[in-house]
Amino acid sequence: MSRKSLLIALIVVGVVAGLVSSLHRLAVEDRNRRVETVVDYPDALGLALADGQPLDQTLDTLRAAGITSLALWEDPLDNLRLNGAMAVQAITPKLTRLTFSPNFPGQQQRVTESLTNKTRVTFTSTANTVMVNAPYSEISLLGVGLDPTQIDIAVRHRFYICPRLYNYAGVNPAAISWMLNTVKQQCRNRATVLIFLGPDVLGNRAQLNATAQGLEDTGLKYGSVEFGKQIGDEDLSESAADRTVRVHSIGGNEMPTMDEPTAVGRYVLGTRERNIRVAYIRLFLTSYTGEPDILVANVKYIGEVVRGLHDGGLSIGPAHPFRQDPKPGIALRLLLALGVAGGVILLKSRFIGINDRIYVPIFVAIMVLCVALAIPSHTELGREGLALLAAISFPSIGMLTLSLPRPDQPPASRWKAVELALRRYEWATMWTVAGIVMVVGLLADRLFMLKVYEFAGIRIAVILPILVTLLYYGLGLGDMDDRAVWRDRKARMVQRWSEFQVSPMLIGQVLLGMVALAIIIVIVLRSGNDPGVGVSSTELSFRSLLNKILFVRPRTKELLFAHPILVMGLAFAFAGKRKWLLLFLIVGAIGQSSLLNTFCHIHTPLIISLLRGGIGWTLGAIIGIVLYALLTRREATEETIKSVEAQ
Repeated sequence: MSRKSLLIALIVVGVVAGLVSSLHRLAVEDRNRRVETVVDYPDALGLALADGQPLDQTLDTLRAAGITSLALWEDPLDNLRLNGAMAVQAITPKLTRLTFSPNFPGQQQRVTESLTNKTRVTFTSTANTVMVNAPYSEISLLGVGLDPTQIDIAVRHRFYICPRLYNYAGVNPAAISWMLNTVKQQCRNRATVLIFLGPDVLGNRAQLNATAQGLEDTGLKYGSVEFGKQIGDEDLSESAADRTVRVHSIGGNEMPTMDEPTAVGRYVLGTRERNIRVAYIRLFLTSYTGEPDILVANVKYIGEVVRGLHDGGLSIGPAHPFRQDPKPGIALRLLLALGVAGGVILLKSRFIGINDRIYVPIFVAIMVLCVALAIPSHTELGREGLALLAAISFPSIGMLTLSLPRPDQPPASRWKAVELALRRYEWATMWTVAGIVMVVGLLADRLFMLKVYEFAGIRIAVILPILVTLLYYGLGLGDMDDRAVWRDRKARMVQRWSEFQVSPMLIGQVLLGMVALAIIIVIVLRSGNDPGVGVSSTELSFRSLLNKILFVRPRTKELLFAHPILVMGLAFAFAGKRKWLLLFLIVGAIGQSSLLNTFCHIHTPLIISLLRGGIGWTLGAIIGIVLYALLTRREATEETIKSVEAQ
């Protein structure tokens, strides 16, 4: 077996292993298609007051519209005073009397149980009075659990309940266990996803393991709020991954400036494209458009969200976590490592050759490195390292093995050039897809799917294939025979570099280079899980239009820029016009690295990434052919005019 055949065999092994791991992830995602729709109890009450309807009637309307659950907030102790259920009197600076109204049954028991289980404060309780040995300011913000009246209302109207509890200073494992068990008992088996209130999750920081254990014991799920930035969220999501679901909500401060279509789009795209399984729907209580009746307006708005979920293949009901973890075992990891190693070595051979004596030590070193990265099972860093190597190598190989026309090759006919360009476009993408399969297989992991872990190498994986393509063709290696040894390749690179150093630099070339550099910088900054550069309002409008026309919006830079330019540039090259070929290849490398980058966002369902990449790739090729046809037609017209004028 030749050296090249061995590398291809290793890559095929890696691709097969990646497919097995990817299919496992796809099956796990397919079994997690249910979305819970939630509104705040205070929002529902506010809607009833604004519309002048009884709360019971409003709740029935919301449930019929598609809301499955009510979010009930834990009361701070002082809420009982504000609601008239309790009166407060300071007897001394360190003694407080709490007097409970008989018109609010059960409130005194709530308070005494919370004081007993959540604090070390001593107290005495009689008839309707509790004497607390602490100033009121020290206990006024103590959470005293969910309001039994609100629970009764939620259960009566057949809603599920999302409890919202506060963390507090001095929390301990016993208190955490009591709080979660109390919630479970209060909610009568209708409690689903626990979403914490305030800046931190329950138990942060030292008691998160107790919170995770409490979730396991009670069967409650943990709602990790997207963009919520609660302290302790990542740690709790990791330790309770088998009980964690992702939640999307619009901030209360955003709602006054939000319009209904934007809000609907946020919830629908989040659930469909980011594995959101709890849509925490904020109601329009102060502003709405096109409908004077506030209740009718909100019912229409909720209906649009629910319809969008159904159109995305999702069902409505209590959310559940990913019940299995598709993380690849040691056997798959080792096979994937062999495939990645084959790709890295093949890429190296494009620069150093495959027949030189330096090849063997490089082969051994890369194989040992990749296998070493695959072995650890307790950390994701090894798999991320392999994924990064695959993300760099395979799009680069596709761009470096295009079999471009040589300068002395006769030009092809107009449409034959298109055919040859499309074949090279497919060839480059085939290699990129091999890298995609390995990256997806390596990063198939519940924690990546929940976005607890994020692929740290995204930006590097975007920029390096572009630079590799520039170096390879810029240094003249693209014109060399595959069998050329390192000595000849080195001589060619030195020669091309020397020519570059003494060649004159034109102002147009400088400006073009600056524009290209700026484009690359923007693309890199806008890559990754949290882009560093925002999106203009014009592009947002264009994205919204694509979302309406297509089931999944392709990436703009692939659809309208990189893919069309590569197809058009290759067609021109085969037609004998090679002047800007290097620039076209660099732009094409942007498209291939971006295509792979799409699949590095593991929290996006795999089927969505497949549709996004496939739609962009197909339409991009069509646009490239149209551009080529228009430009060649224009050239033909201009030549005809010149011929007529010459006669």
